[in-house]
Formats: sequence, structure tokens, C-alpha cells
Amino acid sequence: MSKVKIQGNSSGTGIFTIEAPNSNTDRTLTLPDNAGEVLTNASSLSAANLAGSLPAIDGSALTGLTSSDILNVYSNKILTDLEVGNGTRYTWLQAEITVTPTSISSAFLLQLDAPAWSTTSATYGNLGFYKVINGTTTEIPTGTWVARLYLLAGGEARNVYHHVNAQFWDQPGTTNPVTYKIYLERAGGSDSVAVGGQNTSIPSNFTIYELSGATLLTDGV
Repeated sequence: MSKVKIQGNSSGTGIFTIEAPNSNTDRTLTLPDNAGEVLTNASSLSAANLAGSLPAIDGSALTGLTSSDILNVYSNKILTDLEVGNGTRYTWLQAEITVTPTSISSAFLLQLDAPAWSTTSATYGNLGFYKVINGTTTEIPTGTWVARLYLLAGGEARNVYHHVNAQFWDQPGTTNPVTYKIYLERAGGSDSVAVGGQNTSIPSNFTIYELSGATLLTDGV
């Protein structure tokens, strides 16, 4: 029969006590059949001593975690343009995209990549987004525009092209279809301001990304 031996250290003066817990159940502590040290919550183990395969990780019981996934990507390549010659705000009909949110918490990233120009250096315009839900049209963001186009045309109308990249987040809070539009208005000057690719080989791309689990923070947070 093998034996258990508890041996003190002749250089130490401390007393080590093995104490049973407050329990009414019989327990058996089985020692491993090899040499080594017993680990406690105050011990450390060298990484060199780790061996074997890790068990599969199951995250089903984890809480307090958030994730954000791209659910859908909507893209519209536009070869026509929108040209504005007065102070009225016009909607770029060819640039409309209708989406159906996967859930009420879905967030959408709207992104426009397009060439732009003005017929004179004194003309500039405002560009922004609309959303239409159940027939109601709303600015995104409310009461302002996303990009201001300061455009220099050069000696001949439309002979110098510029690039505009406008983007904004929106969380419509609905699962009903949402139509996103681009608008343009001349904000100053007396000639035309335009955006789009009809008169250049560079196409315009209006792209919308739907994300799940995203939280939009406002007021500088």
C-alpha cells in the first residue's frame, strides 16, 4: 500500500495547517501520480509547462458582449449627373436606393463617391441625404447638409473635375422599407453646380452598408 508523507522544512519557522471545510459530505482528494507543485489562486504556472490541447470554447453562456456585422451591402453605380442652376434643392433620382432593415436596431452607413464640378469658380453647392419612410421625407442629418462643394471650373465650363466623398450614419428604427436619396442645391454663385459622372469616364457610386448591433453615438460622445 502506498503511503502519504507530510514533511516539514528544517529552515522554516511557519506552521502550515491543513483545514477541512464546513461540510457534511465526505470528500476524497486524489494526488497526481507524478512530481510537481500544487497550484493555488496565489500561484503562477510557467507557459513552458502548459501541454495538451485546449478544449473547444463555447460562448453560449457569455453575457455583456456586443458585436457588429455587415448584414447587407446596397450599391448603385450612376453614370448620369445632377446639375443645379438656381437656389432650389433638387433630388438625384438616379441615385435612390431602397432598403428593408433586417431589424429595428439596424444602422446604415450611406456613402457617395462621385466627381463634381461648377461652371464658374464663384459657384458652390450643398450636398446631403434624404430618407423616405411611409411617404415622409426627412433630412439626414436634420436641418443641415453633409458636404459643401467649393468647385473651381477653370477657363472652360466643366474642363476641371473634382471629387466628393460624402458619408453619414443613419438608424431609421423601423423594419419598413426606407428609400435613401441624394440632394444637391446651389448655395452661392450664379451658374451651375453639378455632381455625377455623365460627362466624365469616372462613375459615381452610391453605396449603403447595413450593420447589426451598432449603436450610434451623438453629441460628441
